[in-house]
Amino acid sequence: MLELPKVCRHLFPAVESKEGIEDLTETNLVNLRRIIYLTIMNALNYEEAVHKLLKIQLAEGQEVCVLSDIVDLYIEASID
Repeated sequence: MLELPKVCRHLFPAVESKEGIEDLTETNLVNLRRIIYLTIMNALNYEEAVHKLLKIQLAEGQEVCVLSDIVDLYIEASID
Protein backbone atom coordinates (compact mmCIF):
# COMPACT_ATOMS: atom_id res chain seq x y z
CA MET A 1 0.00 0.00 0.00
CA LEU A 2 1.17 3.53 -0.76
CA GLU A 3 2.55 5.31 2.30
CA LEU A 4 1.64 8.95 2.80
CA PRO A 5 4.32 11.39 3.91
CA LYS A 6 4.06 12.33 7.58
CA VAL A 7 3.12 15.89 6.62
CA CYS A 8 0.01 14.70 4.70
CA ARG A 9 -1.28 12.02 7.08
CA HIS A 10 -3.53 14.38 9.04
CA LEU A 11 -5.20 15.50 5.78
CA PHE A 12 -6.19 11.97 4.73
CA PRO A 13 -6.98 9.89 7.83
CA ALA A 14 -9.26 7.53 5.90
CA VAL A 15 -6.41 6.46 3.62
CA GLU A 16 -4.37 5.24 6.58
CA SER A 17 -7.18 3.08 7.98
CA LYS A 18 -8.27 1.40 4.73
CA GLU A 19 -6.74 -1.57 2.98
CA GLY A 20 -7.21 -1.33 -0.77
CA ILE A 21 -9.40 0.89 -2.90
CA GLU A 22 -13.18 1.10 -2.80
CA ASP A 23 -14.89 1.56 -6.18
CA LEU A 24 -17.79 3.99 -5.84
CA THR A 25 -18.48 4.22 -9.58
CA GLU A 26 -20.43 0.93 -9.64
CA THR A 27 -18.60 -0.12 -12.80
CA ASN A 28 -19.20 -3.79 -12.02
CA LEU A 29 -22.94 -3.20 -11.68
CA VAL A 30 -23.10 -1.31 -14.97
CA ASN A 31 -21.19 -4.08 -16.75
CA LEU A 32 -23.42 -6.76 -15.23
CA ARG A 33 -26.57 -4.91 -16.32
CA ARG A 34 -25.13 -4.55 -19.84
CA ILE A 35 -24.39 -8.29 -20.01
CA ILE A 36 -27.90 -9.16 -18.82
CA TYR A 37 -29.55 -6.75 -21.26
CA LEU A 38 -27.54 -7.97 -24.25
CA THR A 39 -28.07 -11.60 -23.30
CA ILE A 40 -31.83 -11.21 -23.17
CA MET A 41 -32.14 -9.03 -26.27
CA ASN A 42 -29.90 -11.26 -28.42
CA ALA A 43 -31.67 -14.49 -27.52
CA LEU A 44 -33.98 -16.03 -30.10
CA ASN A 45 -36.52 -17.18 -27.51
CA TYR A 46 -37.03 -17.30 -23.77
CA GLU A 47 -35.42 -20.73 -23.46
CA GLU A 48 -32.18 -19.53 -24.99
CA ALA A 49 -32.24 -16.40 -22.83
CA VAL A 50 -32.66 -18.44 -19.64
CA HIS A 51 -29.93 -20.86 -20.70
CA LYS A 52 -27.49 -18.01 -21.35
CA LEU A 53 -28.45 -16.18 -18.13
CA LEU A 54 -27.74 -19.31 -16.11
CA LYS A 55 -24.21 -19.41 -17.56
CA ILE A 56 -23.35 -15.94 -16.23
CA GLN A 57 -21.00 -16.09 -13.25
CA LEU A 58 -22.73 -14.09 -10.51
CA ALA A 59 -21.35 -13.03 -7.17
CA GLU A 60 -23.47 -13.43 -4.06
CA GLY A 61 -26.30 -10.91 -4.06
CA GLN A 62 -26.22 -10.16 -7.80
CA GLU A 63 -29.22 -12.40 -8.46
CA VAL A 64 -31.45 -9.49 -7.47
CA CYS A 65 -29.92 -7.42 -10.26
CA VAL A 66 -30.89 -10.09 -12.80
CA LEU A 67 -34.46 -10.12 -11.57
CA SER A 68 -34.80 -6.35 -11.55
CA ASP A 69 -33.39 -6.15 -15.09
CA ILE A 70 -35.87 -8.75 -16.33
CA VAL A 71 -38.73 -6.76 -14.79
CA ASP A 72 -37.39 -3.52 -16.32
CA LEU A 73 -37.17 -5.10 -19.78
CA TYR A 74 -40.71 -6.48 -19.44
CA ILE A 75 -42.01 -3.03 -18.51
CA GLU A 76 -40.20 -1.49 -21.49
CA ALA A 77 -41.67 -4.10 -23.84
CA SER A 78 -45.20 -3.64 -22.52
CA ILE A 79 -45.06 0.14 -22.99
CA ASP A 80 -44.13 -0.15 -26.67
